[in-house]
Amino acid sequence: MQSLQAQNPGSDAGLHLSLARILGPEKLNQLEKLQGASDYALEEAKHLVFGQVREIVESLQAQLRESEPLVADLQEKADSLEDLNLGLLQLLKLCMVGEACAS
Repeated sequence: MQSLQAQNPGSDAGLHLSLARILGPEKLNQLEKLQGASDYALEEAKHLVFGQVREIVESLQAQLRESEPLVADLQEKADSLEDLNLGLLQLLKLCMVGEACAS
C-alpha cells in the first residue's frame, strides 16, 4: 500500500489537497499505524479522517460567509466603475464627432 504521505501530483493552484496536507503530520502518523489493522481500527481511522475533513469544510464555509460582504461591495464598485467607463466613452465619442464636424 502506498504511503499516505504521498503528495497529490498535478494539483492546480492549491485547489486539490492531498490527504497528508489535510490531516497534518500527527493524525497522518496515527493513520499509518493502522495500515493492515483490524476492522475496528479502520473504522476509527475513517472517523478520524471524516472529522478532520468536516472541520476544514466548516472553516472554509465560515471564511466564505465572512467574505460575502466584501465580494458584494467589490462587485458594486466594479459596476459603478463600468458605468463611469461607459459614460466617458460616450463623451469621448461625442467630442470626436464634434471635432470632426469642426474641421
